[in-house]
Amino acid sequence: MTATADVAIGAWSHSLALFADSGHLFADAATFGLSVIAAWWACKKQPATGTSRLEAIAALVNGLGLLGISAELLWEGLHRLGEAAPEILSVPWSLWQDLAWLLM
Repeated sequence: MTATADVAIGAWSHSLALFADSGHLFADAATFGLSVIAAWWACKKQPATGTSRLEAIAALVNGLGLLGISAELLWEGLHRLGEAAPEILSVPWSLWQDLAWLLM
C-alpha cells in the first residue's frame, strides 16, 4: 500500500525521491515473495533434482530487478538534467512523508 501511494504522490508532485522509494519497497516485497517460493519449492522437491539452486536463481532475478529499477532512475535523473527543472510540489510530498512516518 505504501509503495502504491509513493508512486501516486511521486507522479503528482514530480518527485524522483518518491519514485526511488517506491521502487525500493516493490523490490523488497518481490524479494520476500521470491525467497519464500524458492525455499518452499526447494524443500518440496528432492535435492538431487537441482531444485536446491532455486534460491540462487531467485537472488539473480532479484538482482536483475534492482538493476532495472536503478537504470530507470538513472535514466530519469539524466533526462531531468538536460531539461528545465520540473516543479516539485513540496506540500504533497511533505504531507505524505509526515503521514508515512506517523503510520510507522
